[in-house]
Amino acid sequence: WTAYGKVDSIFWMIMGAYGVSITTFAGQNFGAGKYDRIKKSLRICLGLAAVNSLFLSFIVLNFGGTILLLFTRDANVINICIGMMRVVSPAYITYICIEILSGTCRGCGDSFFPMLLTCFGVCVLRILWITIAVPLRHEVATVAFSYPLTWTITSILFILYYKRGKWMQKDTLRNAPQGQGKDGKRFCKKLPAEPFSGALPGVSVTELLATESIFAISSLCDSFLLLQENSERSSFNSSSPNLPFSVAAKYSRMFNTVTSLSIY
Repeated sequence: WTAYGKVDSIFWMIMGAYGVSITTFAGQNFGAGKYDRIKKSLRICLGLAAVNSLFLSFIVLNFGGTILLLFTRDANVINICIGMMRVVSPAYITYICIEILSGTCRGCGDSFFPMLLTCFGVCVLRILWITIAVPLRHEVATVAFSYPLTWTITSILFILYYKRGKWMQKDTLRNAPQGQGKDGKRFCKKLPAEPFSGALPGVSVTELLATESIFAISSLCDSFLLLQENSERSSFNSSSPNLPFSVAAKYSRMFNTVTSLSIY
């Protein structure tokens, strides 16, 4: 599980970046009263996350065994990890609604119900699955299947919660400025003072999310550095570093520095 987690962590880093980006952007536009931009950014972020999840599923399914060689040469461990990858990685896309929709709700001030949905869907259901299913079929694949199962159920719960719109009717909206769309007029009251002009003047939704995507790629480059360090420290390697990954780490470090400077 530890070896598989090192490969799987690439997905979590990128999805975490999208979750933070949509939380920040939703919060900024919520404060500005631009509720139409919240939904627009949500759609764009879901699309970007879906593309990335499909791409990572392809990478892990086809090259996961090769990546595992950086951490272990034990054939039994590699076979078990590949079996887990075949169960979990094709279902990456079922997780994105949990990250993106919950991030949107939290950015708009609604954190309690997303917390309950996550605890029930991800934690409680997973424990129930382990308690009931594993004794009937005592295999690693049965344990691994708890991930796509609970992701799918929790994503459905988040979609239903988002569609009902309750997350836009919290007490925090009482003092929010008047929105510029139908949702803003329906849910919000006008302030006596002039509302804030905008969340990020001159910055579009696409530009901000593209910037966050660059940060996600930058995080991926950091993972190359970690892979190279682990490769050099592994007991099955010789005293000389792994040349291909030394070169990859060198160029990933350069890319990471250039993108960070260009963003700032």
